[in-house]
Amino acid sequence: MTSFQHLLTKYQEIIQYNINPNNTHKATVNINVKNFSINKFKNSVEEMIHLISLIGNNIKENNKKYNNLGTIVIHLKNVTRNNFSMSYFKKIYKIIDKNFYKEDIVDKIICFCNSSLPIIIWKLVKPIIDPDTVKKFIFYKV
Repeated sequence: MTSFQHLLTKYQEIIQYNINPNNTHKATVNINVKNFSINKFKNSVEEMIHLISLIGNNIKENNKKYNNLGTIVIHLKNVTRNNFSMSYFKKIYKIIDKNFYKEDIVDKIICFCNSSLPIIIWKLVKPIIDPDTVKKFIFYKV
């Protein structure tokens, strides 16, 4: 299995993970959807699933240690249809849901967007996502 740090480095253009010691050691995941392309990452599903599982487990450990919840920030500014794949999303979400079902590991999922496309995509994926998780989504137009 590939190391956590190696995967973070390999996929840093899409996912950044950090723990901010100045903010009660809060774990934050930044996801830059604009940098995702199914053509570029279609053969990376297994590695991406592994990375996301490692991040989730790391957030859980951090939450326990510092008695807080992590935050996910999804950057959707300037995304196009080329930055989204429903089949890729379903594969990854299936594992997230299985591994972290009904666990509170993040307090909110903040989405920054500047067009209506992310809202259209949200309407497509929302029925797939656990209702408790759906409540954590906050959209900001930038």
